Amino acid sequence: MERTKFFKFFAASDRVPSIPLPQEMKKLDVQGLHLYVHNASDWVLEKVKEDWVFITGLAFHIEERLSLAELATRLLHSDDPLSEMDHWSGWFAVVHAKQDQVHAYHDAAAGNKIYMRGLPSQGKWFGSDPQLSAHWAPLAPHEDKDLRELQGSQWLKKRGIPVGNMTPYEGTRQVGANHRLNWSTFDAERIFPREDSKPMSPDEALDVVIPWLENVMAQATQSHRVNMAVTAGWDSRITLALSRKVKERIHYYTIRHKNIPLAFPDLALPQAMAKEGFEHSIYEDHDAEYAQQWKAAEASFTQANYKRFHSFFCMFPEFQPDQLTIVGTVSEVAKNYLEHIPIRTARQALRAAHLVEHPSIEAHFQKWMDQEAPVIERHGYRVLDFLHWEQDVTNFAGLGMQQINHVVHQFSPFNSVKVLQALLSTPTHVRDKYIPKLYAQLIRTAWPELMNHPVNPFFKEDAIRLMKRTGLYNPYKYLDNRIVSRPFKG
Repeated sequence: MERTKFFKFFAASDRVPSIPLPQEMKKLDVQGLHLYVHNASDWVLEKVKEDWVFITGLAFHIEERLSLAELATRLLHSDDPLSEMDHWSGWFAVVHAKQDQVHAYHDAAAGNKIYMRGLPSQGKWFGSDPQLSAHWAPLAPHEDKDLRELQGSQWLKKRGIPVGNMTPYEGTRQVGANHRLNWSTFDAERIFPREDSKPMSPDEALDVVIPWLENVMAQATQSHRVNMAVTAGWDSRITLALSRKVKERIHYYTIRHKNIPLAFPDLALPQAMAKEGFEHSIYEDHDAEYAQQWKAAEASFTQANYKRFHSFFCMFPEFQPDQLTIVGTVSEVAKNYLEHIPIRTARQALRAAHLVEHPSIEAHFQKWMDQEAPVIERHGYRVLDFLHWEQDVTNFAGLGMQQINHVVHQFSPFNSVKVLQALLSTPTHVRDKYIPKLYAQLIRTAWPELMNHPVNPFFKEDAIRLMKRTGLYNPYKYLDNRIVSRPFKG
């Protein structure tokens, strides 16, 4: 199947586009919106009288085995659509119209992106990427000088990861993780957490999480030819462990980048672990050019980096609808990725997130600390966990899933609100970034032989683990956050 511009994208507006959309974009028959979806997308539309539900992407129920159409029907008749979607894992976007109210949702990591844009003359638009909205009205850079400076900076271009919900365009922003788009108010409103956290022991959390994720793995391998990335790290190790019951139906692989020796842990350890009972291959990230494939991707995304696509083009030069890749990202949400140093100000928040001290970034995090952090804390969750979730997981892991879905179907089984809620309900000390006892216990429960092999045996990782055990690391991180400035250099 040929990849074209806006491959697997969708868009909706209260008006028709002023410039015709590509012929691959199909208009759907729904009331109240002009809704379009790329013809290569996986999608369903279910209706009952004037109510309707549209789902695009991949979605698996963590407790049951339901098709995309069955999920849509359940959602259409549900009195509690948020709780219904909390039980989904995958890479999906949803538009839900009921009793004249329209809301747009996406997966827990905001991987199937939703951007919103105000159009001239009070018009409204939302869809997969701002570039698509240019068919309704020309895009323009920010009127605000600071925002224009940030979005045009070499720092942001080199980093390749957006900040918060910001885009380069005036009047256009991203609907982030844990939020939905309310069409009536045309605003992004928080939908998780909605209730207080209920503390769980590691045993209690794993007793529910492991069966849920094994069920997702079983469904994925029934509907697709599954490929799974394996490295020396924790994220891929826990995903590998959860696949034990369906390992015969999975092709495990590692990408070898140029000039990386086979003895490098990210290559050597997957090969060693394969002796525990699975087939593993190493793909060479070769020098072939994929100009035609890249052309469609580059024309589709506001922010795209060829390096991110190239390795997957090597594996999948043509799009194959039955292929699926599974990655371990999103599990980072429950790994204390931003450590343990409390944050009280916007500047402390941006430093914790490894960002620079630019006025627009600081203003974004000031608003986040004022409006979002109190809700998170009130429900008994850690602000640092959600800061990482709603900044880096949304804008790195989530953006990565959206962009790689241009090349091949991809998702993370951990991309489920219920799964992440259970993991975040465990004690903080078992979820340390460098010594994640919870994830070690998960592996020992699901596939114990995998723990016969070291995890992340790198000098930096070993040094940090030593500093943690000797009590030196937290004071170091505290001083780094409070004292070390991170100036913006353009």
